[in-house]
Amino acid sequence: MIIVQITDLHIYAPDKDKNYPIDTAANLIKCIERINNLVPRPDLVLATGDLVQSGNKDEYDRLKSILDLLEIPYFLIPGNHDDRNYLKAVFDDHKYLQNNEEFCHYVIEDYPLRLIGLDSIEPGKVGGKMCQKRYAWLSDRLSEAPDRPTLLFLHHPPFNTGFPEREYEFAEVEKFQKIVVQNHQIVKIVSGHFHRGIETKIGNSSVSVCPSTAYTYSLSFLSHKVYRTEEPPGYQLHLWNSKNQTIISNPLFF
Repeated sequence: MIIVQITDLHIYAPDKDKNYPIDTAANLIKCIERINNLVPRPDLVLATGDLVQSGNKDEYDRLKSILDLLEIPYFLIPGNHDDRNYLKAVFDDHKYLQNNEEFCHYVIEDYPLRLIGLDSIEPGKVGGKMCQKRYAWLSDRLSEAPDRPTLLFLHHPPFNTGFPEREYEFAEVEKFQKIVVQNHQIVKIVSGHFHRGIETKIGNSSVSVCPSTAYTYSLSFLSHKVYRTEEPPGYQLHLWNSKNQTIISNPLFF
């Protein structure tokens, strides 16, 4: 099973193009062209938040017109730049989002690897959080299939990345990590938010932050100043080998 991960797309409305130094829509189209030409063909795409820049409907309309160029299924979760209501309204054909829940989280059961999408956003805040209601939902879903290999995907990395501004971090991260350690079926956790690749482990689970398709931030733990760099944008491939129960992740740049 091959999973493509894209994140931090930051698509804005066409009439705002002149206001931004980076053409994020052109970058995403270029990325999708690469994905559609991958051999062997991946099974699906996970888009892990900050899908648009300001959370406006016009941005989601443009985003959908671009993402629909994908020739394989794709699944969405929101980031701190997103609006849950507009996301659900514009992507009304994505039935997994139409669960009438307060949060945009769901389970995909149709693949060899079980996929659980998590909504980690707190409206009005840059950093992420999982409230008690969301933790209870996650625990219930994990208890339904304790022996089935599972991948969790969310926008905010559930660990301390070394980023100098702590407001960007995941609040009360110890609660999330405790659940992961207690559930050995979680083989991988993937996220975005920091616009560059980062790797770590929580218990026996590997954790990966995907590069952004829009632009790259500086390697922040080497400096207290964070800025956009000239490094290329990117995406990530995750290869699940059911025979030996391992998952390998590879960042790709364009």
